[in-house]
Amino acid sequence: MPESPLAPFLQDLASFPADRWSTSPEDKKHYGLDWTLPGTPNPCAILFPRNKEEVCEFVRLAGRHQIAIVPSGGRTGLSGGACALNGEAVLSLTRMNHIGPVDLISRTVYVEAGAVTEAVHEATHPYGLTWPVDFASKGSSTVGGNIATNAGGINVIKHGNTRHWVLGLEVVLASGELLKLNGKLEKNNCGPDLKELFIGSEGILGIIVGAELKLAPLSREKQTVLLGVNDLSSVTRIFRAGRTSGAAFSGFEFFTQSCMDIVLQFRSEPFPLEKKAPWYLMVEWEGDGAWFEPVMEDPGFVDGRMAQSTEEAKLLWSFRERIAESVSLKANPNKNDISVAVDQVPLFLETFGERLPARFPRLEYFLYGHLGDGNLHLNTLPKEGFSDEEFRRCLVELNQAVAEITRDFHGSISGEHGVGLIKKPYLHYSLGKTEIELIGKLKSVFDPRGILNPGKVIDAQAPTS
Repeated sequence: MPESPLAPFLQDLASFPADRWSTSPEDKKHYGLDWTLPGTPNPCAILFPRNKEEVCEFVRLAGRHQIAIVPSGGRTGLSGGACALNGEAVLSLTRMNHIGPVDLISRTVYVEAGAVTEAVHEATHPYGLTWPVDFASKGSSTVGGNIATNAGGINVIKHGNTRHWVLGLEVVLASGELLKLNGKLEKNNCGPDLKELFIGSEGILGIIVGAELKLAPLSREKQTVLLGVNDLSSVTRIFRAGRTSGAAFSGFEFFTQSCMDIVLQFRSEPFPLEKKAPWYLMVEWEGDGAWFEPVMEDPGFVDGRMAQSTEEAKLLWSFRERIAESVSLKANPNKNDISVAVDQVPLFLETFGERLPARFPRLEYFLYGHLGDGNLHLNTLPKEGFSDEEFRRCLVELNQAVAEITRDFHGSISGEHGVGLIKKPYLHYSLGKTEIELIGKLKSVFDPRGILNPGKVIDAQAPTS
């Protein structure tokens, strides 16, 4: 019987400083999962490099012993992409969190992959600049993870996804070689842009260790309003009025009363409006409010509150941003992260409302998302009396039903969370057979031994010598 590669791998790890790796049960449990909790964590070791050179050394060592590696950042992912369930070594980049000086001429900043998203905001805001990637988990998510999943968030309607704000990348390949791609160049037409392959690749092609981020001017004058409306028709009318007005929106979000109720259940602040409503819109824009004046005359308008200060705007936004956290505080939800063309959102929401609750009446639905970019989030929990086992069986049918509706709208089963382990069974609803095969071929080129985040996005391929 051939010797297991684990023992000699762990023996060689001992040559690294003791604070660079761990096999303690506590660390394995902590670093072996992300927020999705899809199974029991089972990493063989946790690696804590302090710089790019150590990442290269760890990857070369893992390759020699055929030990798989799971790259890990803030572990705020919602698709199981950072989970180690099969004896992999978790490579945590959290100690590589350096943020370089802000380049005011190029409007860029170099950061290591473990830098926390919010820390980048704090480092750039004093210069009147920002990295315009923003979402509820910004206080714990890391830049490397943001890039590896091409994260979206609340500002996509204005700024686009993460890939729009990455000029250069530093990536460690499965061979242990360090690639430096594009640097601070705004223009570079020397063939295909390899950098773009790694953005959104979820660590299956290489490990992102550093990035040159492009910065945008901070918005100076924003109007922020929370609206309550009676029905989906009102949501549609207000959204269309806003989109066709020419107003410069930086956020156009929606959520339902069930989302508001669960947020209120887990926070001390009172309900922010005078009247409750079935639907809510969280809207932010720059400039005057000419587009907004007719909104209060809409027949479905129930109530609204315009922020009078930055602090009040943060308070109103918190009711939208705490939805996912609040649902998870109640129980471990099933999450769907769907994207459709923006003009199809109203009909898509209508189709959801017609098909899902009637077919799955024993589920509690929390529907919210980014109306302005077509990205919708559906969280579901079992109603009282619905056992965990029944819930799990039901989810198989529910997730397939959601994927089928998404396919019918030519949408994506992963708008911003990535594919990971959780969405992999449904990838064929959004990508064709040839597309999936091409991803597999790319994986084989960049990672012929199959050691980088195997089993994520696509099925693990047989390693080559």
